[in-house]
Amino acid sequence: MIEYNAESNELKIKYYAGINKTAEKIIQVDKIVSNKLDTRIFDFGFDVLSIKYVNEQDLYDLLELRVSKKEDWIDILSSINNSTEINKPAE
Repeated sequence: MIEYNAESNELKIKYYAGINKTAEKIIQVDKIVSNKLDTRIFDFGFDVLSIKYVNEQDLYDLLELRVSKKEDWIDILSSINNSTEINKPAE
């Protein structure tokens, strides 16, 4: 992952899509189905954050990001969870 921007209902992520290629995804937070975090065992390296969501064609899509700073994935997961709590229907 290069950079991200978590807004009210959008998650804009810029990441490396291959050798010397970058890509950008905009994911609607309310379309996120699940997320999974695989944390590193040692203090070096990166964590892997997997986000499964429904894309513009109403198909499931998966974005796996290598995140080197723990603060970044904490912020991303917080914005996903906060938005999911806000959009959750009242019981």
